Amino acid sequence: MAAIVSLGNGRRTSESTVSNPSFDYTCHAGSNRKMIAIIMIEDSDSITSVTYNSVSLEYIDAAFAASTKAYAYYLDEEDFPLTPGSYTVQANSSGSVRAAMTVIELENCRQGAVDSDDPSTISASFLIGSVNVANGAWIVAGSACEALVTITQTTGTTIYSTDMGSQFEYCFGYEIQTSAGTGTVRHNISVTPFEFCMMAVAVQPIDASRALFFGAGF
Repeated sequence: MAAIVSLGNGRRTSESTVSNPSFDYTCHAGSNRKMIAIIMIEDSDSITSVTYNSVSLEYIDAAFAASTKAYAYYLDEEDFPLTPGSYTVQANSSGSVRAAMTVIELENCRQGAVDSDDPSTISASFLIGSVNVANGAWIVAGSACEALVTITQTTGTTIYSTDMGSQFEYCFGYEIQTSAGTGTVRHNISVTPFEFCMMAVAVQPIDASRALFFGAGF
């Protein structure tokens, strides 16, 4: 089995509301690459599409909790720029949004559509979700809430975490599954905020049959 390899990750936060938030990301050479983009906003407007080098990413799904929203998109090998280098990731919005954006670039991934799975659940102090994954799959996750609380990535490795002042915080992490079965993602929160949502994507190796996602919010 060809193991999935992380080629790089990029991130950007917008401390003030902007239209069509964007940042530059340098893609790498590789085979069977997949880019996963997770965009989290705290606003009444919405994200309508995401592009990289002006090429549209495929929509996976979104999680909503009132004005707090998390979106997931992907880009396959055939739509990557022909020449590795720095290009713009842009989230097109219906208006000005308070946004956090992160992308991760992976190699040796199954190409094609990402299938859906059952929503994860939220308790009084944490959000946890699980998906069935193949040996060597990666789980990519992002969380957002409407209040300044502590979010802790308790499974996998946190690659970026930040807060947006008093109204928006998010945590983005990933883990690699070393055996087939149920993969879980758990984000602890210090208090139960009024609005909290999460979006996660399970990326399967090139020779696996499916990729799954889950999302939840309240």
